[in-house]
Amino acid sequence: MTKWRKLPASWLLTPFVLLFFFLAVDSMVDDSPTMDEQNHIGRGIAFVKTGDPRLSLEHPPLVNGMSALPLITMSDLKVPFDHPSWDLQPPDVYWYAFANQLVWQLGNDVTKMMFLSRLQVVFLTLGLALVGFHWAGQLWKRPFTHHLTFLFILFDPKVLANGRYVTTDLGGTLFIFLA
Repeated sequence: MTKWRKLPASWLLTPFVLLFFFLAVDSMVDDSPTMDEQNHIGRGIAFVKTGDPRLSLEHPPLVNGMSALPLITMSDLKVPFDHPSWDLQPPDVYWYAFANQLVWQLGNDVTKMMFLSRLQVVFLTLGLALVGFHWAGQLWKRPFTHHLTFLFILFDPKVLANGRYVTTDLGGTLFIFLA
């Protein structure tokens, strides 16, 4: 008779991670872009392609760049670096025109752009829950407190709502907790 290996209690969280991932991906697939998602994607792709943060005056470029990284795999992606909005000053006035060109005017596949960019934020949200899991385990040192913290973070309505949009909210929260 073989003995069952004892699995760590953390494996109990796997179905919940899969549930969150399914809920996030399922809800973002047919969801229209929000007003500011195009701006974050525009800032991100401009930063990733050029290293120039000129469009990221009000948000740090890290999360925007991370969200835009999968977009460089799109061979047919057209970025409006030749549009006047790229060179006009001050850039904080013209970034919206740049993003509008990128997402809506140049014939790029908006659905694919949104999906790939949003998927990065879903992974950042899972990272935030893992940081909370680790932090709670160190803080309380009691059985299952870190598991509950993980679930509370992952299924908080605000996290469920914002953990799938291309904004800097969840990424900023994650990196503040990591700091």
